[in-house]
Amino acid sequence: MRLNIRRMTVAAGLLIGLASLMSAIRLNAQSAASPSIITNTAPNSAAGSNWQNSPIFQLCGQFYTSPNSVADCWNLQDVLTGNTSASTSTLTITRAAGGASGTQSVQVPQLQVNGTNAGMISLVANTAQSPVGSAASIMAPTGITTGYIWTMPNAAPGAVSPLIITNTSSTVGTISYGTFQGNTTQVQLASGSATTSEPLAYDANGNAIDLREIVNTAVPSGDTLTNTGGTFATTRTVVFTGLKVGSVIEIHAKGRYTTTGTASPVINIQINAGGTSGICPAAGANIGLSTSQTNAPWWADCYIQINTTGNPGTSIAWGSWSAATAGLSPNSKAFGSTTPSNYVTTSNQNVTVQETASGVTGQTFQLDVLYTRTLY
Repeated sequence: MRLNIRRMTVAAGLLIGLASLMSAIRLNAQSAASPSIITNTAPNSAAGSNWQNSPIFQLCGQFYTSPNSVADCWNLQDVLTGNTSASTSTLTITRAAGGASGTQSVQVPQLQVNGTNAGMISLVANTAQSPVGSAASIMAPTGITTGYIWTMPNAAPGAVSPLIITNTSSTVGTISYGTFQGNTTQVQLASGSATTSEPLAYDANGNAIDLREIVNTAVPSGDTLTNTGGTFATTRTVVFTGLKVGSVIEIHAKGRYTTTGTASPVINIQINAGGTSGICPAAGANIGLSTSQTNAPWWADCYIQINTTGNPGTSIAWGSWSAATAGLSPNSKAFGSTTPSNYVTTSNQNVTVQETASGVTGQTFQLDVLYTRTLY
């Protein structure tokens, strides 16, 4: 009988102690003004290096791996750096050793970053998980004047990406979908080089296209043909993204020619683009040039309107080219055709300039400028 009474007394003491402990850590029943506190019992009495981190609060679940039940635990702790009122305080959430080996994540219905020095969410090492849900946003404080909302090493942005979008990898794909909203000042190109504070164009689907994909300029160096003519080595590429019915592609070239005293030098220019040789074709008759000319000018302007898209699509082309002698009016020929020409709009297309006439001995042709401009 005495033994039973003693047992009951011990059990009651344990229950009272457990109730007291649970009361001390009953976090959901307290207000912010009067929280329950779990702390080290011996506060510091003087400044120095003897600061104390909080106890580790551990939450554990259980899973079964035959033949044992295994704990899966998370640790929660206040970690201090320094022993003054200016100490750095970090609430750390870590994984305890062991436990489940699958994906670990922290889920909250809404995350707010507040405080005097708040304003940055850093997503650091390891592989990010696929997003869950239909939408997500990161909103910087209104006092922030410069914001890098997304910095992605290997991924293109989603449907709506405001402000600055950067991509530091040289192997990324072209940003070619989604609508940019707000004051977009920087867009990453597929080449890996960023563009800053440049105007953007938008294709029919709202895709942002950097200006350098619209105006594409070459500065040829030593690109010279002999009297037999041929195609200049310098090329330009017209980006197909955003081309639609009614888009206009402009091609502009300028160069020089030199002739000797040999009689009857000639020149004839054509433009090749969109997979069509002579989309702006050479004239039916050459232009005759003056003899003994050094670095006399020639130039060509070709315009292509997209009539239908596809591989091939169709287009109508027109323009003119000219050759001049110093102090004299230029001789000009018209580009143009009465029927549409093919133009492939499903892939990027090269632009080349060709001199088709067979000149005379000592004659040379040089290309100095070649650029394209696309109006979407």
